[in-house]
Amino acid sequence: MFIIKTTNDFSSVKSKIKYNNLKVNCHEQSASYRINCFIKYLLPDFNDIDNSHLMVVCIGSDRSTGDSLGPLVGERLNTLIPSLGSEGADILWGTLKDPVHAVNLYDKINRIKNFTQKPLIIAVDASLGKLKDVGNIEVGIGPIKPGKAVNKDLPSIGDIYIRGVVNVGGFMEQAVLQSTRLYLVMSMAHVIGRGLLYILKDYYSSFNHSSSYVKTTIY
Repeated sequence: MFIIKTTNDFSSVKSKIKYNNLKVNCHEQSASYRINCFIKYLLPDFNDIDNSHLMVVCIGSDRSTGDSLGPLVGERLNTLIPSLGSEGADILWGTLKDPVHAVNLYDKINRIKNFTQKPLIIAVDASLGKLKDVGNIEVGIGPIKPGKAVNKDLPSIGDIYIRGVVNVGGFMEQAVLQSTRLYLVMSMAHVIGRGLLYILKDYYSSFNHSSSYVKTTIY
């Protein structure tokens, strides 16, 4: 574990990061900023990318409190990012209105594969873990394996993962997800959404996109 002091100079915090994954509690004051800095650390040429398309895929279902983390993150981002393309958003996938979940995951992945440019995907999902880790947000390189906590065999997705530990795993996982506190899930969604907003703003400003793509409101 490492500490990043809040600062506007990213270069001063990059040298403090020595690991390939980040774990931060959602109640830490600088949690969103640390997520933002760590993802930038994973993308050393972040501001110079000109061939890859950045995409956020928020996985989960609004029918289960614990599993709603992804759609809640997507909903927060959706108020700030207009949908692009006739088939829906090509920046953001997975909201309360149009979630990405076990039933439609294969279809969504196939649609993403149809993009002419291979997107760089940040995947967001809820997870179960140890009691001491509940409330933690984990970020790292690699895909997410949706449904693993409830023993579902679903395809992996993502180049960078963001997992929120919403409750304790190991016993009656479906019931545990259903009984997860909404306050915790909402708190984690706020932190993750804020961190990703900064990433998307920086990414699209580096392409000189119109400000209409990503609004500047910080919530």
